[in-house]
Amino acid sequence: MFKGVSYVDYSNQYGGITKILEWKGNLVIVFEHAVALAAVNEKALIPTDDGTQIAVGAGKPLATTPVMISSDFGSQWSESIIKTDLYIYGVDTVGKKIWRTNGQTLECISDFKV
Repeated sequence: MFKGVSYVDYSNQYGGITKILEWKGNLVIVFEHAVALAAVNEKALIPTDDGTQIAVGAGKPLATTPVMISSDFGSQWSESIIKTDLYIYGVDTVGKKIWRTNGQTLECISDFKV
């Protein structure tokens, strides 16, 4: 949960943000034409009584520039992005690919596999 000025405005170079998913303590950001990982600075988070954490203005909770996992594929439809225990899957209708990421690399699984 981010409050106050604890937000980051990312470039629209890869299109708009389609979906943001929590992934192993970080955020995977799916753009229309790219997938990126934004590290979360846990030192900028304050725990609450109910167990959640809130980001407040003391320090940047998100990386200013996300790490690009892929600048070739993304997704234009939030409904086509699914998170499982091992991977995040997505469909790029422009690139005509089904992809998956483990948060470090992106693999096209529609090439000779589906």
